[in-house]
Amino acid sequence: MTHVFLLSLLLQLGTARGASPAATFCVHVDSTRREVILTAGPFRVAAADHAMSGMHGGGGGGGSEQHGEVLVQRFSWPASVWVRGYRLRLFDARGRALPRRWIHHLYVVDFDRRELVYPIAQRVFGMGRETPDVMLRSTIGIPVSAGHELGLYLMWDNDTGAEVDDVYLELAFRWTASSQHPSPLQVFPFFVDAHVALGSDWSFEVPPGGGSATYEFTLPISGRLRMAGGHLHDHGLTLRLEDGLTGVPLVTLRAQRDSSGRLLRVPYRILAVRDSGPHLVAGRRYRLVATYDNPTPRPLAAVMGTLAGLFAPDSPERWPSVDAEDPTFELDRRLLTTSHPGGGAQAGACHERR
Repeated sequence: MTHVFLLSLLLQLGTARGASPAATFCVHVDSTRREVILTAGPFRVAAADHAMSGMHGGGGGGGSEQHGEVLVQRFSWPASVWVRGYRLRLFDARGRALPRRWIHHLYVVDFDRRELVYPIAQRVFGMGRETPDVMLRSTIGIPVSAGHELGLYLMWDNDTGAEVDDVYLELAFRWTASSQHPSPLQVFPFFVDAHVALGSDWSFEVPPGGGSATYEFTLPISGRLRMAGGHLHDHGLTLRLEDGLTGVPLVTLRAQRDSSGRLLRVPYRILAVRDSGPHLVAGRRYRLVATYDNPTPRPLAAVMGTLAGLFAPDSPERWPSVDAEDPTFELDRRLLTTSHPGGGAQAGACHERR
């Protein structure tokens, strides 16, 4: 018999734009399908104002604007498992599919584990409107422990020109049991942004003719990058991770666009099919470069360039621990908690809609 663990929470979003006041949020563990399933809704999604579509903080800024990021819910992760993939769908009150492109981006934060590159809460998972579902082999996984405090954030991009009511979201994470033998290869999320501005807007501007943004960084531990994907906006060309000393490209992701420059997708790459992926060395300097074309006579405002992937540490036990007293970590946590509308924490009934 299928065992399903159901944790039900009531979203108290008040007057925040982007969700109905009576919206609900559920976390299910389905042991037969081996999935942790997050369900939220109904949302009231306003028509997008693309002049404002980049106004968010990449997980650190945000605000009360109707098209900014929304904290859907903070919740306790229900099971100690190895996450190896996800699927996302939007649907209406009758269960009919809605366009996934209405989500500009969505991400999950683990407040009990920090990032590798930055001393901030770990972005366990993130996707843009161009990101496909991902499913890895059962021999690889991200360990997530029961009881970790997580948060789900999203930003809408409803391109219909009219407000849409009764929108539901389902995000399902496929998992492998922690008792599996042999244990899966242990990987962790890898995240670096081309224009980091914690507490402010992480986007940047591209002049007519095109341009780029770069960010240089070092790592506290060594390991191999096993998978890479990314997030760009319209007119985005490439995301390139390169050696900061030699300039040699290590990973290059090329955007797929239509004839007008509109972004279709940024394909993710499995880097360990023929080898073990590029080895990144602790203390060595690396550089992320996000490049854009701009055929218009005006600057492209509020664009982004983010590389996300999976990193296999040489020594997983040396992953840097959370320092709650670090001012950068505390600022990030405070912003993620206070600068996004929504995210009530009261328990209540939740009826599953599948």
